[in-house]
Amino acid sequence: MLLYLSVATIILSIVLIAFNWKTNFNALYLAGFFILVSIFGIAHYYMIYGHSAFWLALFYNNFAPFMFLLGPFLLFYIRGSIENKQSLYKRDWIHFVPAILAIIGTIPYYLTSFDEKINTANRILANVDNVATIEVNLFYNAGWSFALRCTLAFIYLLYCIRLVWKLSIALPTKQFLDHYLWLIVLLSNILFINTSFLILAIQSAIETTHESIADGHVFYLLAGIGFCFLSSSLILFPKVLYGIPKNATSVGIKKEKKVKKVDPEEDPFFEMSKSIEIYLIREKSFLNADFKIEDLANELKHPLSHIEYCFTYLLETTFSKFITKLRVNYVKEVIDSKNETLLNSKSLAQQSGFKSSEKLEKSFEKHFGLSLENYINKARS
Repeated sequence: MLLYLSVATIILSIVLIAFNWKTNFNALYLAGFFILVSIFGIAHYYMIYGHSAFWLALFYNNFAPFMFLLGPFLLFYIRGSIENKQSLYKRDWIHFVPAILAIIGTIPYYLTSFDEKINTANRILANVDNVATIEVNLFYNAGWSFALRCTLAFIYLLYCIRLVWKLSIALPTKQFLDHYLWLIVLLSNILFINTSFLILAIQSAIETTHESIADGHVFYLLAGIGFCFLSSSLILFPKVLYGIPKNATSVGIKKEKKVKKVDPEEDPFFEMSKSIEIYLIREKSFLNADFKIEDLANELKHPLSHIEYCFTYLLETTFSKFITKLRVNYVKEVIDSKNETLLNSKSLAQQSGFKSSEKLEKSFEKHFGLSLENYINKARS
């Protein structure tokens, strides 16, 4: 179960990267966190429950130094989500120091042949207590490695909880609630898992590995349940994590509810909504017939969900309708300028980003109450 769950979580993390690598860099830290947790789960599976020397040799200790990045990745994601910031601060280099030191200390282990790693894996499978005799790092043994990683991750987790606890409504109400609920679910599951492993780390410091595994069976079970919920959360919040819009039915239901009106200028995303308008009018990206909302998010370096929020709740329209409006206005300007000698629907559609002259004619008449042909004739007279 643990093995399949870990593999599934890695796959979902890759999907998360695919959806966000251009528009929401913070999600990459979250994906990195989930991938590291999953690798940790796979390594534990083969050490405790598996019987394959090959797979244990592949996962045992090779990824251990990178587990010191669990805390930093979680911090970067939580902090970036709260501050709506995509980049790191200059001082953030310090968070990578433990991982770098761990990698340096693990170099002798990395340089051993794979056959030697197979022999090490066979020793562990024969007697898990042999873990204590294996030199995994120049600076500490396997027990200290486990304890240090769990402790450091727990410290980062407590700091992240503090950040969310102090969080005021820095996002628009609806979007704030979605993100806040997600952060609560995420941190609660991690707290559950990390606490279980911290207790196991303490047990392993005072008992043999075999004894700590036997006595800590309940905590392994609890950590497994927490990991199951943590992995499931990746598909429970598609709007927050992937920017996937809700289906039409759910949106329709939402619109029927009466919402208390708030002054748009008091919305923290008001400035962003204005910058979107200014950018589109200035750059005229809408003249590209294949221009999509994902392209806009990529050009402005804003999360896709934030762009969608601005259109829906501040500009009170959809991206498609807004772009169509800009295109018909552009067509009107071209006609009014009288600089274009070839004024026909096909030519104007190509210039303005419409994929067909029929779409242009229909949209133009809908917006101005006058057919495109009549407007052209009127401008010529």
